[in-house]
Amino acid sequence: MTDVIVSAEAVEEVQPAGLATDVLLAAENKSPIVAELETQILERQRT
Repeated sequence: MTDVIVSAEAVEEVQPAGLATDVLLAAENKSPIVAELETQILERQRT
């Protein structure tokens, strides 16, 4: 399985942040990059 590397901005352009977060949380093998994206998206939702 290959890691897909995207920016949080790119994810949010494709779909709302809430759904993007759900998709990232559903990733089976969280890489450090995915964990960082989750953090960035959650921080954006709070502001």
